[in-house]
Amino acid sequence: ENIDFSLCNKLNKIGVWAFYKCSKLKTCKFTNCVELNLIDAEAFVDCTNLESVDFTGCVGLEVINHSAFKNCSKIKNVDLSTCKNIKKILGFGGCFEIENLNISGCTNLEEISSFYRCIKLKNIDLSHTKLKKIHRYAFQGCVDTTIKLPSSVTEILFAAFGQHGNNSFCKKVLVPNEEIKNLVLDVDFPED
Repeated sequence: ENIDFSLCNKLNKIGVWAFYKCSKLKTCKFTNCVELNLIDAEAFVDCTNLESVDFTGCVGLEVINHSAFKNCSKIKNVDLSTCKNIKKILGFGGCFEIENLNISGCTNLEEISSFYRCIKLKNIDLSHTKLKKIHRYAFQGCVDTTIKLPSSVTEILFAAFGQHGNNSFCKKVLVPNEEIKNLVLDVDFPED
């Protein structure tokens, strides 16, 4: 099954549990939904066959809420590069197949979370964003991931990059200065 919202130019949100456990859903297009500003909590949770979501031209998108795409285990690419107004990306935990996360145009991004157990994710460059907060367990289990942080970060919560005892640390966290390095070390990321 495929859903195409690209002609829905007045669509402004996808609500809580809107597509909960839609196991037949394979693709979802939000192409040029310029008024779409919210993908709410658990909107697509457990859509286990969802392979692709197209956000091209979603310039009004501000929030992908908690667990919005949780356990959508077949998604491979997330391209938010044209979502220039997005402030919060909080909902891709358990998306084991994500290899690429393109947030190159997300210059207003302030909060990030829920990429835990995205075991195929390789690189996340956040250096061009206004990122302030990285939530608990945000990248836990992303063991092959290299993350590049901006100097704007002011808060990193417990185990954001992994946890001692379960080999769940990110491959590498690149920091712009000593202040950010100390924030990273304060959440138990190993110094190397």
